[in-house]
Amino acid sequence: MFASLGTMQGGRLALFKRIARACRQEGVQLLVAHCGGLNAQQEEALRRAGADWVCAFAPQQEVLARADAVVSHAGWNTVMDAIATRTPILAMPIAFDQPGAAARIVHAGIGLRLSPRFASAGQIAGALRRLLDDPAFAERMAPLADDLARAGGTARAADLIEDALGLAPAAHAGAEAGVASLG
Repeated sequence: MFASLGTMQGGRLALFKRIARACRQEGVQLLVAHCGGLNAQQEEALRRAGADWVCAFAPQQEVLARADAVVSHAGWNTVMDAIATRTPILAMPIAFDQPGAAARIVHAGIGLRLSPRFASAGQIAGALRRLLDDPAFAERMAPLADDLARAGGTARAADLIEDALGLAPAAHAGAEAGVASLG
């Protein structure tokens, strides 16, 4: 299991503790990435609560590729990385556009949503167990992951922006020549 609440919400120790207790209850390993929001004593408190590993930052896409599920604030970076790696999501939206992202996760059938404020460790454990036991969540990720891969990622997004700004022709010619010479 991987848990991250993003850079702006990474200091939510009480929520991370409930997640850690839920993972301990379910007998699953947990990596928490708090994005610099916790100090060493708080990291140790998470380990005592049930987290196997606690760090400020982790290579998210690589971690998600190995995780069976992710507990997230439903920030778009984590959601998109989870889709790309076909990792079911337990969304616990906190602020900003996260409630909308969580609603989309549930609507697409690629995860579940719980309140970060009111969900108990037992409720979190139950949701995690459901994500782990029901292969339909990961199966519904497949077409979304395929669409995401076909969309072209960051490079394609940069191309679209450059095209819209009228910067693309000269910039692309040099970039394409550089890529061709690498082969």
